[in-house]
Amino acid sequence: MSGPSFSNIDLWLFELAEGNLTPAQVEQLELFLLQNPDLEVDRDVWEMAKVAPVTEVYPDQDALERKRRPIGWFYISSAASIALLFVSSIFNDTQLSLNEQDDKLLAENASYSIVKQRLEKEIASIRAKEINAKNNEVSPENRTVENENQNNSNSKDGFVGKEVTDNQPVINVVKTGSTASLLENNSVASTSMDYDVSNASYNSNYNSFDESGVTKHTNDVHLVRENNEIKAISNTVNKRTVSREAINTNPAEELDVLTENDYTLSTRTEREIKFSNFAATNYKKSLRSKFSSFSRAIRRMADNPIALKNFRDPYYHVPGMLPNDVNFSSTGTMLATRVQAISRMQWYGQENEQLMSQLAIDGYSYDLRGGIGIQMNHAYYKDGGVQVANVALTYSPKLSLNSSISFEPSVRFKMGNKRLNASKMNGTSTVEMNRQNAQDYYPENGTPLGNSLWYKDLGVGLMVNTEWFYIGAQVDNLFRHEDNLFSSDINNPHRAANHFVASVGTDWVNKKENLSFSPYLVYQNNANLSEAWLGANLKYNWFTIGGAISSMMDPAASIGMKFKRFALTYNADYSLSAMTNNRSLSHQVTIKFVAKPTRFGRRILNL
Repeated sequence: MSGPSFSNIDLWLFELAEGNLTPAQVEQLELFLLQNPDLEVDRDVWEMAKVAPVTEVYPDQDALERKRRPIGWFYISSAASIALLFVSSIFNDTQLSLNEQDDKLLAENASYSIVKQRLEKEIASIRAKEINAKNNEVSPENRTVENENQNNSNSKDGFVGKEVTDNQPVINVVKTGSTASLLENNSVASTSMDYDVSNASYNSNYNSFDESGVTKHTNDVHLVRENNEIKAISNTVNKRTVSREAINTNPAEELDVLTENDYTLSTRTEREIKFSNFAATNYKKSLRSKFSSFSRAIRRMADNPIALKNFRDPYYHVPGMLPNDVNFSSTGTMLATRVQAISRMQWYGQENEQLMSQLAIDGYSYDLRGGIGIQMNHAYYKDGGVQVANVALTYSPKLSLNSSISFEPSVRFKMGNKRLNASKMNGTSTVEMNRQNAQDYYPENGTPLGNSLWYKDLGVGLMVNTEWFYIGAQVDNLFRHEDNLFSSDINNPHRAANHFVASVGTDWVNKKENLSFSPYLVYQNNANLSEAWLGANLKYNWFTIGGAISSMMDPAASIGMKFKRFALTYNADYSLSAMTNNRSLSHQVTIKFVAKPTRFGRRILNL
């Protein structure tokens, strides 16, 4: 650094005040100040500007440190992503292999079906020929000796059949049900083969002829499909006697005989057995296939929400609650854009007076297959001592089971801020922002740690809307966000309670008289608040009037006007305060605008 001069004297004085100059530099500066005594004032100013450091020790320093590290969430999310990719690849490979196997097995089953159809046709032809043979039967009295001799010439050892040699055994499957003629070693026997598709095995039952040439039993094989399982079963036919004279002299020519190339056991290949086991009995859908089927069913219900034509637009006398607050799932139910605003003066003139305002906008979006809405709330407590502002975003898919019933789940994300002005809270010992939930204001007589608190939370709901009634339930503040604005206890902070609301109601409408009656029942539980409201609204033309009473005997009444696109309602209630233990009058005004339905909405509403 160059020597002290009028151009850099501030830099030298600053370094001197900070103690950064060497002894030689200090002597050099002192000499310059002696030569220029008017700079002593600047030296004094720089010395006065220096502030001695003060060490503050906070007793609960460890409690202020963030316990959760973001790096942990990073590892968890990375591991979850890798696992998801791995599972997805397994599902893809499994589905691909199953598709290839299905294609091969279906192709093999097609050839088997052709053979099966051919066999069924042949069996039907054989039966028809048997019936024809019976009809052409010649009585024993008219039968000539020549015919008897002719029959005997075609038989051997008194049995009817085809002559074979001892050295050439022949197996002919004759299409008389499952009955086959087995000619081997100059003997004839009636054989029934029971086919089993699962293991391609067979059993042979030999039924011999008695002296009169009468068969005792014949079997009929039927191929049936039962419970998606191909089985070959053998059903015993009622005992019947067929004399050999009733059979034509040359059954080998009269009956159509299947060759081994048409259908034999050798055609039951290993692949056909695998197909029957896989496709008929042991086939199970993969998890991905089940999920795909479920997704398609949900998509079909969401693509055509025809049950939304049964929507209702109720008015509730519950203090400070819009229909979107009573049930999140009412978002987008009207198939049109709806704007609602409410202004409420609660416990007017009392110590816990509060001014609340809300603005809600919602509508239906076909691209999202559901309702979407945004709601903004603001509360002004005790002349600005406490202010609360939050914004909530709601999504509610609309699923129509049929034209009469719809399921409408919903999810709401809420984020807000609370501000405290301690100068306006002097002398305050209790705060009641929510009805029946009085909270102590710094009971430990401590000093507020801050004046701003941010919070966020989640809520879910479900409503079933039918043409006869509607019923719904919801839970807000699922994660119970920290609400420690009125306490300095950071080790055991106060948390918001779960807010549960259930509602049920209906409408009775007389279109001819333009008259409607709408009763409802609402129950809510929010920490110390547990109440039920029973109320109803009556509408005649555009004029509306209604009333309700709570389980704590708090009365409420409303009067207003309601048109197709506009509604205005004034509500007054005489509700009890837990802080003052008195009932006070509260005033509330609600205004609503409804736009024209979209083109898709008009199509649904006109059905």
